[in-house]
Amino acid sequence: MAENPTITLGDKTYSIPLMTIKQNRELEFLVMRNLELFFAVSQGNQLDIIKALSQIGKQQLDDFYEIVYIGLTKADPGMTREIFENIEAGMKEIVQAANVVISRSGLFRKETVPSGEAQAT
Repeated sequence: MAENPTITLGDKTYSIPLMTIKQNRELEFLVMRNLELFFAVSQGNQLDIIKALSQIGKQQLDDFYEIVYIGLTKADPGMTREIFENIEAGMKEIVQAANVVISRSGLFRKETVPSGEAQAT
């Protein structure tokens, strides 16, 4: 079994497990609402990323933070909104963390189906 990817915010590192249906319900809505932006940030070169981020509005920025918060509540059940809001992290760390959390959702995760088993449709 592969190790979970980690994100570091402030002075703490969090291991980000696969998201459950509960987290995916929230995450996938946020990602789909901002799909073009998230795709540019996750797949683009440095210039594309800077260009995309320079054009985001408050709602999109809030969505990045919410995605990271959802991931951290899965990684650390003791995470509260107050604790999260007091983590010392900038936009660069939040964008990197959001990409990790999104990769742990079902939306962009590459599925492998064991031999002989049917894939859910």
